[in-house]
Amino acid sequence: MLSYASTWLGTHTGRYVQVRCPLFDEILSDLWHHYYAYVYGSIRALTDAHTLIDEQFCLLYPDILPARNRERLFHEFISRV
Repeated sequence: MLSYASTWLGTHTGRYVQVRCPLFDEILSDLWHHYYAYVYGSIRALTDAHTLIDEQFCLLYPDILPARNRERLFHEFISRV
């Protein structure tokens, strides 16, 4: 599960959320409309169908990190262990 901060953006076609993922230190390229904000924002607890994506997971599977930030983030995460 990705932790995220967001900003609502208004356009002539509606309101969208710009999602920032602090774990990956990036802003997602796709804007989310209200459905995605509702669906993913309503998850309160992880189930067996979910995979927790956190620093420990990224250390085990570094290829999940964005290529442009991979080395820096990997070293940041490993320094906290």
